[in-house]
Formats: sequence, C-alpha cells, structure tokens
Amino acid sequence: MTIQLHLKEILTRRQTTDVVTSLDVTELLSNRKDILQLHPLQITLQADPQPGMVRVTGNCELPLTLSCSRCLTAFETKLALPFFELFQMVEDAEDSNDIEDDEIHQIHGEKVDLTPYVEQTLVLGMPYVPICSSECKGLCPSCGVNRNEQACTCSTERIDPRLAGLKDFFNQQ
Repeated sequence: MTIQLHLKEILTRRQTTDVVTSLDVTELLSNRKDILQLHPLQITLQADPQPGMVRVTGNCELPLTLSCSRCLTAFETKLALPFFELFQMVEDAEDSNDIEDDEIHQIHGEKVDLTPYVEQTLVLGMPYVPICSSECKGLCPSCGVNRNEQACTCSTERIDPRLAGLKDFFNQQ
C-alpha cells in the first residue's frame, strides 16, 4: 500500500488535507529479532499548503511487543513518532538547482508517495536496544536468573584477567 499525496491539488485549493491510514510494516521490520508481535502502523498526518510548498506534519503510532535486551522478558509498548516533512513541486531541472535547502524535498510531478518518508521515520524511531523499564536489572551473567524476579548469590566482583595473578599477593605475606 502506498500513501499518495496530490501536491498540486493541495496548493491550488489552499486547504489542509488530512491523511489517516494504517500501513503494514511487517516486511520492513522483519530483520528485527527483538520484535515479538507487530501491529499495523497508525498514521495521522496533515498536509498544509505553504507559500510554494506543502508541509506535512503528524504522528505515526505503532503498538508492538518487544523482548527486553536486559532480561529477555516480553513487554508491550506503543511508539509515538512525530512526522515532519516539507515538499516542493519542481517543474524542470533548472528550478531544482535554485533551491539549496536540504530540508525541502523537491518533487518532480504533482504527486508524492509518502510511504518511504513514513518508513524512514519508523526505522529511525525504533529503539536500538529495547528495555522493559529503566529499573530493569537484567539477567545474572553467571547463573542466568532474572534479577528482577529473584536475587542470586553469585559474586559480582570482577577481576581484570590481566591482574588475576596479583589477587593473592597480599595474602601470601
């Protein structure tokens, strides 16, 4: 499915256009092993005509179930991602050279497909390392117990292996 926006019509009518739709992003996020359950991306955008361009703002929301990278527990969350893009219609190649603003997307033609821009917003907004809560203690590296559910008796003392030979130095004297 694509999200088409008719730029010329918006600029001619000079009225805000609402775009409310959903997008299946299963294939886009298929390489993420930390996503356990995925729902469609809910998209709510407004296209506002500006002098010579169209400003598209709104939100993208994605309810999903992730696996915590510290304790491996499944948790549900809802990503709320702001969306902001500027589009300008360009009729020929000479007009596109006059514009040097990197934040304005130059569109050749009357329509623009918003799908790649929405997908980019989603990919950049996904948590790199999902964590169920900021207080998550994770798994014990020795015994593997979830330290959020029970305490373990493993030693937390870490000795640099390069200095392990000096560990008993003072005990020998």
